[in-house]
Amino acid sequence: MPLSPWVIMFFHRQFIVMMFNPADPFPLVKISLSYQDIQAHSAAADAWLGFEVEKTEAALAQTGCRLRAPRIKTEASGEKQQLWLGLAPTSLQTPYSEIRDLIERLNLKPGSVICDLGAAYGRMGFVVGKCYPSFSFIGYEYVGERVQEFKRCAARFKFPNVKMVHADLSSLNFQPQAADVYFLYDYGSPKSIRKTLYDLQRFAKTKSFSVVIRGINVHEQVQSSHSWLVRSNASPTNSKSSIFHTQIEAQALFSPV
Repeated sequence: MPLSPWVIMFFHRQFIVMMFNPADPFPLVKISLSYQDIQAHSAAADAWLGFEVEKTEAALAQTGCRLRAPRIKTEASGEKQQLWLGLAPTSLQTPYSEIRDLIERLNLKPGSVICDLGAAYGRMGFVVGKCYPSFSFIGYEYVGERVQEFKRCAARFKFPNVKMVHADLSSLNFQPQAADVYFLYDYGSPKSIRKTLYDLQRFAKTKSFSVVIRGINVHEQVQSSHSWLVRSNASPTNSKSSIFHTQIEAQALFSPV
């Protein structure tokens, strides 16, 4: 049975159920919800946006990625690149409610730039476009079919502050845009992640920013080799994502007034 488009939340036998509301498609939720409800809401939001993720991923699983980002030389030469082709949206993408919660925790100022390094279908771009018009979003994704699907769905909104770029983060000629926060989840290969973290480290010499990380490889590398990043007290306790700040920003945030 399809989800009701107008009921937001209701209580039933002490359980809270979250339903999709097109008037507030990506709400900031201050109560605890079940994993099933969070994923059901994200599936309803995908349907409202017009995404055909399952169809796209099924084709990718069958034929492979045909629209690969151009690369000149890659830091990850010799390593197999993990593209996670054919996964369900629940495995491939972060729920919209979690994206909204993470952005709120960052306490960003108007004019801030949010950069998603490995954006998949660009869910974060829709959250920024609808909820944070004073911010700018740029997402990078290696699989061109996912970038095309994002652009198809985003066309009707015409967000002036949202951009999705087809790019290979591991290519030695690639440098991400300067931003106020970077989202970096496990992608590609350990060598690719290492290259991206060192790209960000170069920015940290002249600019303070935050990095939101998720995944075993990226967590291990940050903890073992990147002391220029300091874990934030704002990191959610019930999430696999962690928020880090550059040393300069961390000192400002944690210093007594």
